Amino acid sequence: MTSHPAPALSPPARGAHTSKPRVPARIARSASAVASALVAIALLLACTSSPARPDLILIVVDTLRADRIAGPGDAPQPTPELRALADGGLSFANATAPSSWTRPSVASLFTSRWPSEHGAVTLARPLAPSLPTLAELLRDAGYRTVGVSANFVHVSEASGLARGFTSWQSPSEVADDPERESVLHMDGVAGAAAERRALRADEVNRRVLAALPGRSVAPLFLYVHYMDPHSPYGDSDRPGGGPAHDVVSNDEVLALARRGGALPERERHRLVERYDADVRSADRAIGALLAALRERGWLERSGVVVTSDHGEAFGEHGNWFHGTDLHAESLRVPLVLVGPGVAAGRRSDAAVDLLDVPTTLLRMAGVAPPAAMRGRDLRALDGVGPRVRVAELHPDAALEARVRARLERMALSQGPWKSIWPRAGGPPLLFRTDRDPGERQPLAAEAAPARVTHDFEATRRKVEEAASAMFEGAGPQPRLDEEERRGLRALGYAE
Repeated sequence: MTSHPAPALSPPARGAHTSKPRVPARIARSASAVASALVAIALLLACTSSPARPDLILIVVDTLRADRIAGPGDAPQPTPELRALADGGLSFANATAPSSWTRPSVASLFTSRWPSEHGAVTLARPLAPSLPTLAELLRDAGYRTVGVSANFVHVSEASGLARGFTSWQSPSEVADDPERESVLHMDGVAGAAAERRALRADEVNRRVLAALPGRSVAPLFLYVHYMDPHSPYGDSDRPGGGPAHDVVSNDEVLALARRGGALPERERHRLVERYDADVRSADRAIGALLAALRERGWLERSGVVVTSDHGEAFGEHGNWFHGTDLHAESLRVPLVLVGPGVAAGRRSDAAVDLLDVPTTLLRMAGVAPPAAMRGRDLRALDGVGPRVRVAELHPDAALEARVRARLERMALSQGPWKSIWPRAGGPPLLFRTDRDPGERQPLAAEAAPARVTHDFEATRRKVEEAASAMFEGAGPQPRLDEEERRGLRALGYAE
């Protein structure tokens, strides 16, 4: 309940008669007490009669490609639960991430700012402390904020992305099976004691349900981050916790990323099949979590968003893994929205990105987004002109030493047009994605309309200015501590 100060009384007009009969002090105090009680009752009735603010649930499935959720009439995909959710809400067929790896992408999801503005663009750089996060804004508006992240490396307290959560967990598991292919040895020695891996989605659900507060007047903001589709592939699809079977290890995936090029179709099929097994695991967990929340009364009037932080490359453009390029397979993500003011069963082709998610959730909560936030309300895009969407990659020696050199630094898209700027300089690659969704046929720069060319150039300059200011004002490059290095090794980002 928000109280408002009583309006100030206007001074009497000059020359007006201001004398009034004297009132005994006891009567005056009694009248004052009655007036205060009436004001309190009025405010209570106002709060009671106003509609309750919705609970908000934001679910991120790490490394989930957009093509893993089927559209109407499409061939079945390994996400029936997510498809059913989309059928009851609004899904976006043209949603992109602001980067092709987790840390900058989720930082943008939490701040509605470009990576070059929030600063979390390398393995060692946390989110700029000056930027308000979605959780902080909702907490300050009276929401209880709960987060559980299976990505214990990038979406954690150390990265600054746990700010604003009154209850936060980013746990990992210690492996107890020395024969499991899916675990990277932390110290590179077989049998090392400190082996860690991300929690499977079913365990994430148990943590979430245990962390939920009791029902009260205050609304809930819940953030859930699943890791199952992230490499290693096939590690999550183990019903009953049985032994690993045909797991594609981090070492295999990273070796492919370093080598690049094509694979025989049979080998590629094995990778995709095991990846899809993990996608099915995450999808089942989404269905189970929503069912449990519904049973507990948390979905009666909730806003729900399900999305991903980035995609995954399976040999397109000679790339594997993620975080190395800015093509469609790495940037396109599923995005489903359900809740107050959302039309059911609608599939939108509007060009949107993850920066639109926090502004939408804030609007659902009745909280005005800060003016610096770049996103829009996903529920009110009709008639809104296209904006330039930005995706970025910044140099990171530690990550590139483990994976491969990043050859691209920025991608800009507006309507069907997309430009990718190379890191080494030179002219950008231009694509028309409505005719070439796989981005395989680059066009001459002159093919783009003059308006698009102008907007791209103006945005490019703004992004580069923001990046320059970020790095110049950030001081010395932060250094990873040993705990962070161990986490990176566990997920395959470091040796």
